[in-house]
Amino acid sequence: MARTPGDLANVMAVLANRTELSADRVMTGTWAGLRVGFVDPTMWNFVPSICEADPVLIEQQRRGLRNAAHIIFSNGGTVEENVPLTSMDELVLDGKDALDQLWSA
Repeated sequence: MARTPGDLANVMAVLANRTELSADRVMTGTWAGLRVGFVDPTMWNFVPSICEADPVLIEQQRRGLRNAAHIIFSNGGTVEENVPLTSMDELVLDGKDALDQLWSA
């Protein structure tokens, strides 16, 4: 998740261990050669016991994802949609629910 293009550039640089990714490059629309994956927003939600769904917020998030994907693609980047990701209720650490461990830490 990223709040701004600069935040996204920093996250991408760390994850990819690539120094050529900079906030300036991402913010100027130079996406050529970069690949960005998006999870399916209909599959990646908090379970109701953690967070009650807000339809207005959900639509705002989905619209933001669509806009980001369009901008990336329009500026030469590759967009991978519906990247598989383990659902939140399947996250396990040492045989125990990972989110329960996180909340109680």
